[in-house]
Amino acid sequence: MLAHRARVHKSLPAALRVAVLALCCGALWAVSVPAVIGQQSGEDQPAGLGPPVDVTDTDVYVNQFLKTIVASGDTHVAASGAWWGPTDRFFDNQLWTVVKNVQPGAVYPPGSSVPVTATCLLPGKLAGHGSARNTLTLPTLQYNLGNNPNVRFSPADGPTLETFHTLTRDALPAGSIEQRAICQSYQESETPFAGLLIPGIKGKETRDNFDTMIWFGSQVQPPESDQLMTGNHLALPTTRTDVIDGHAWFDGGVEYSYSVFENGADLLGQTVSGTISIRGFALVCKVPNCPHTDEPIEIHHHAIKVEVDDKDYWVTQHLSPPQAEPLPAELRQKEAVTFALDTTLLPDGWHILSYHVHAIDHRVVPGFTGNQLASEVKIPICVDNQGAGSCAAV
Repeated sequence: MLAHRARVHKSLPAALRVAVLALCCGALWAVSVPAVIGQQSGEDQPAGLGPPVDVTDTDVYVNQFLKTIVASGDTHVAASGAWWGPTDRFFDNQLWTVVKNVQPGAVYPPGSSVPVTATCLLPGKLAGHGSARNTLTLPTLQYNLGNNPNVRFSPADGPTLETFHTLTRDALPAGSIEQRAICQSYQESETPFAGLLIPGIKGKETRDNFDTMIWFGSQVQPPESDQLMTGNHLALPTTRTDVIDGHAWFDGGVEYSYSVFENGADLLGQTVSGTISIRGFALVCKVPNCPHTDEPIEIHHHAIKVEVDDKDYWVTQHLSPPQAEPLPAELRQKEAVTFALDTTLLPDGWHILSYHVHAIDHRVVPGFTGNQLASEVKIPICVDNQGAGSCAAV
């Protein structure tokens, strides 16, 4: 999601080195970190921290919001983010969905009421809520369960920013589906990125989904070989019944890009120590599922990052410049990728772990060529390397 000047295909072991990227004069810098993530030996960094991922406080805004919920006792909280535009303006116009009481793989009796409790964040729209420029309308909160009409809660119905609402739908008769909490917004400006004219951009829709795979009746239903085909996961190659993911969408552009956090349910709100594995998929909607995006659109960034003192820092990433070839086939589409995080690089306590994906649009379309559509999933984890019980009390 940054302006890229070099291509990276291999990540260093987390225990030896952590890549921390900074946006500085349009260039990327890799910083070796000897101790805690985000810390370096140079004396020119305030409080001993290295350069953050985000030069604004957009990541602080989202991370603090999640950590406040965790501190209230709800550790099963998660967020997904979506943003479209130039790679060097990634901090502008972000849209975030936050969901409480996330229950991946939950089973509901057919005909029962299935709730989702969610809210929308829009950094920069309100004073003190992020410093990034924002030209998006106040979002509409939606709930989708299957191919039925969405339940909608618009700003006209009440506040959607930082105010949680519980929406309900009836369970399906059988099978599995993504329980989709959605925030939807529209561009209010012809020039959403300061100094950059993108013709006809006003009125374009940005949509962000946080999706949890849930079941009706039981998790084991015939035909077993086809269970996940009903889950709206584009038949991803996984046998897990509790996948979570983020979907980012932009009107007239890439359609969906997906950050599929395959083992996110194993880490969500959990106590961790040592080296943990993060496994998932990075893919963009293409034919046959998205026939109108048959032109060159592909994954250029697949990464994880972690929060320290509210700021995000890259841990491991695979990254290709916008004008270069996409990531190798084994790092995108329906290929599972495993990342590693050495938690001994973090202080004990709660942190936000992020799973990031973005695609670059290379269609020859005015205003779209070379722009990104990013999707990101955030979950809380608690590090307890010392075994001191630092996660027992929230």
